Amino acid sequence: MDTIAVWGDFEVHFDGVLGRGGMGSVYRAWQRSVGRWVAVKVLHAPPSVDSDLQKGFLQKFQIEIQALARLNDPRIVTILQAGENDGRLWFAMELMEGETVEQRLTGHGAFDEEDAARIGIDVARALDAALRQKIVHRDVKPANIFLLRDGSVKLADFGLARSAELARTKLTDLHAVACTPEYASPEQADGRAADHRSDLYSLGCVLYEMVTERPPFAGDSRMATLVKHASEPPPSPRLLNPDVSAEFEAVVRRCLEKDPDDRFSCYADFIDALLPPTEPMFPAARPSPAVVEPPRDWIWPVAAAAGVTLLAIILFAIFTAEVAPAPPKLESAHVPARLEPLLAPAPPPPPPVVEKPETKPVEPEPKREEPPRDPTHGAAAALDAFRASLPADEDSELMAQVPWGTWRRDFQFAPGGELRFDPALNAGVLTARRDEDLVWIKRPFAGAKAGYRIRFRLGSGGSSRLAVAFSFARWLEIRAGGADLFRVAAGETAERMEAAPFSAKIAGGVITVVPRSPELLVFLDDRLLYALPEGEWTHAEGLQVGAGGGTVFIESVRVKDRSR
Repeated sequence: MDTIAVWGDFEVHFDGVLGRGGMGSVYRAWQRSVGRWVAVKVLHAPPSVDSDLQKGFLQKFQIEIQALARLNDPRIVTILQAGENDGRLWFAMELMEGETVEQRLTGHGAFDEEDAARIGIDVARALDAALRQKIVHRDVKPANIFLLRDGSVKLADFGLARSAELARTKLTDLHAVACTPEYASPEQADGRAADHRSDLYSLGCVLYEMVTERPPFAGDSRMATLVKHASEPPPSPRLLNPDVSAEFEAVVRRCLEKDPDDRFSCYADFIDALLPPTEPMFPAARPSPAVVEPPRDWIWPVAAAAGVTLLAIILFAIFTAEVAPAPPKLESAHVPARLEPLLAPAPPPPPPVVEKPETKPVEPEPKREEPPRDPTHGAAAALDAFRASLPADEDSELMAQVPWGTWRRDFQFAPGGELRFDPALNAGVLTARRDEDLVWIKRPFAGAKAGYRIRFRLGSGGSSRLAVAFSFARWLEIRAGGADLFRVAAGETAERMEAAPFSAKIAGGVITVVPRSPELLVFLDDRLLYALPEGEWTHAEGLQVGAGGGTVFIESVRVKDRSR
């Protein structure tokens, strides 16, 4: 590759590398028309010869560059021009004369709380300006925040940004989970859609690191770090730096809430929380002392008269208007919960064709009547054997270690439903408040076929119930007073197959599912609830857990042979 390439108005110096990242490399370049140094970022093309993928990459690039070019804010690095040369996509931007927050941390250590707050406010204002153009950054980190020599702050590298105008392309899917693990929100760790509250989470991680010299979460691998974001509470920054105030820590902790709804709802609230109490977000204009205003004693009588007149008009309208009949109250229709399949079952292979030699017909032997199989025979021994086969370490499969972030939100028919992990309880919290609603989480793994155990607790209120799916069309619901087995009937409606009442109400327990051919044995603690035919569960390559009619706490999930 040549040292210098001329791309339009720019002489790109490939020997002047300014930085490298997952999306591309940045080089120093000379803009000939105005005689100044700029930065040119060359994007890494996807390693594929697929023409559709290349076309999608170009489409994404053009749409996002157009959106980013509209970000005319002094706190955002300006995009100057974009193009395609020598088979590579690039865009030119202003050259930052200064250092990044990452470089400042490396060279000088932790920031003062006041400086950290000032920088955080400027970054939030930059993100707010991007949000007004319907753009979410998705990669806020110390390396993307520039501190210029004049004291100003600039946010750079919207390479992972998503705009509302971005059409869905193959490339979008490839980079759907792209992020920097140390600053990724739980939504990004879970692969869910991320909005501006995800950027607020990442900004909280940056503020945390600015005052403690370390990010809130760091694991031995990329996946381990993402799991910590999704399931573990952050250590207190005041334990790492006693100079951090309780007010600053409260702002950071709110940014780092696992549930986006628990964070700041907008950047204005975040900025207001970081500003000193004596400094309003938008200072009110004060009249000049040299200007003497005339007396305004006449205003109040006029205002009072106008108010009385307006009140009379309103009352006249109320008593003379025809009262329209109230619309009939609609009854809440019961909509049955529909169970999404865990994984689509593969169709069975056709039987092999074997040519048989011609033989004389043989008279069939009379079929002997076999006694019906008793599913309870040997059930206790099967349960004991399964318990003995689990790892001895009770903590090996707790929800905190079978991370909440590895579960996926599945079918949900629950307005106002809730799915989250509570670090204080060390349990997953599943809530579907109405009786007819269900919410589900699922986690695909082949080991579910070898059996599993779920420790649960029913919430207060008496109507909450735990749901456990066995297959594509069968699931169990356990409530305080009994258990019910359901199936998906014709028209995808829920149909109760069997009911098993309890002699005394329960508050929780342990559901154990043990495969013992030709049945699937389902236990509540030591009691056998159901024995399902083998055909009901052989394709269930995963585990699906839900809740309905209230709140259920999933305290632990242990799975035999989970790694197989």
